[in-house]
Amino acid sequence: MTQPDLLALLDSPGHPAGGFSTKDGALDAFEEMRGQWVAQAREVARRVCAERGEVTADDLHARFPVPTDENGNRLIDGRIFGAVLRSPHFVLIGYRKSRRAECHRRPIGVFQLCGAP
Repeated sequence: MTQPDLLALLDSPGHPAGGFSTKDGALDAFEEMRGQWVAQAREVARRVCAERGEVTADDLHARFPVPTDENGNRLIDGRIFGAVLRSPHFVLIGYRKSRRAECHRRPIGVFQLCGAP
């Protein structure tokens, strides 16, 4: 699904997170609906930063996988780690190619904790 497809779905009447025509609006709605999960993922991101000085979505996927149902289907889209790192606690410092095969080496953000050297 492409980003425009996702936004069209989110903006469709009757969708639980409907009424959002921007990515930021959809991410805000997700954070409101799954706040506890987002908070736990941010704590993992802080620990990774403390250990390595930086964190990426790849790091979060490795240490805090998205929840799945009994059949192994993801209950949360893995791209949501962008919302986890899109907070006042982290700052984007650059990009690198993803190490995850399913990402086909696409660029992902590299973040540090705000105020980190």
